[in-house]
This record gives sequence, C-alpha cells and structure tokens, in this order.
Amino acid sequence: MQISLSETLTPILKPLGFKKSGNNYYREVGDIIQCLNLQQSKWNSAESKEFTLNLGLIHKKIFKETSTRDLPKFPKEYQSQVRKRVSSLKFNKDIWYELTTQTNYINLSNELNNDLIDYTIPFFIKYENFDNWLDFTSVENTTFIGDIRFFILKELGKLDEAKKLLKELYEDALLPITNKSTTIYSDGTSVTKESEAYINWHRVNCYKEIAEKYSINL
Repeated sequence: MQISLSETLTPILKPLGFKKSGNNYYREVGDIIQCLNLQQSKWNSAESKEFTLNLGLIHKKIFKETSTRDLPKFPKEYQSQVRKRVSSLKFNKDIWYELTTQTNYINLSNELNNDLIDYTIPFFIKYENFDNWLDFTSVENTTFIGDIRFFILKELGKLDEAKKLLKELYEDALLPITNKSTTIYSDGTSVTKESEAYINWHRVNCYKEIAEKYSINL
C-alpha cells in the first residue's frame, strides 16, 4: 500500500507558487518563506500508515540574524522559526491522518483537500503579513525557542517588549531545573528517575550574547 497524495497537495499548492521536492513544498512571499512537509510516521507498516502535515514560517532577516548558516536554496519545514501542524489548527491537538487497507482513499483525499483549503492556506495567507507574527509571541505559543520571540518583537519595532521578554527569559534560565525519565519494562512495571537540579548554561549564555549584541542591560 503506497502513500501517494501529491495529486491532492500539488494541484492546490502549485498555483499558489509553491515549489516541490519530494514530500516538501515552499514558497517565498517577500521576506517570508512558507514551508509545508508531508511527514510519515516511523511506525508505518504495509497494512497501516499514518501521516501529518507540518507547516513552517521563516523570516529571512531573522534567519540571517539567528543562524550561523546560509538560508538553504530549498528551505524545509524543520528549519522554520515558527512550526505548526494542520491538526493543531483544526483540533488544537496532534492528530494524524490514517491510511489502512480499510480506508476509503477518496474520503481521505477529500479530507486532506478540505484541510488544505480550510486551514493550511488561510494560515499561510494570514502570516504573509509579518505584523500578524505578533500572535507567536504570546505565552501559549511554545513551538520555537524564546530568542526567536525576541527577534519577532524587535523586527516589529516593539523594542521595550523585546527587552522585557529577554530579561524574563534570562532570569528564568538562571533557575535550576530537573529532568525526568521513565523506563517501562516488559512486565509492565516502570521506574522514573529525576536528575539533579542544574542550570542550563547554554540558554543563559545565549541570552547574554543577544543582550550584549543589542546593548541590553540584563
């Protein structure tokens, strides 16, 4: 059983200016790059397959300021500064499409088509306007690291808010944290271990470098 959904994705995305490479699509709208990726589950089998649509946004100037690498010729969703899944827009949670030997392929294709039209395209259209990226600086949006939120605010000209955010992130990074890991054994028992408290000095130094670069007193 093969996943072949290009006949659903490409006819909708290509007229909008998206270029295709494998399971990846992207287009440029001024300083903004919009990416889409069809991701298959690593647990797929011959009888059952799951997949999802990942959406990404890249601001060229912010990418240049925050990355040590050049912008790829064909940007991918995983390189995006803002990352979403279609299911998070539709259901506000992570739900994957499922294709099995019992699936009605036409119904699945129609669902994918509707999700592109009702959720994906409106998402991309809304965030062609960089002013709307302010949405991604709220506390609820945690799909990208904090310094990207700083750069969004700075690029929008909201310098006081950007400085305040950076100070809050720096102070939070100085607080000791712990990590928990759980091992589940074949008999059904599990053991959870918690690490000793530590400070993530990489985060601390990251924020200090940003503050120094933009003359911000932490």
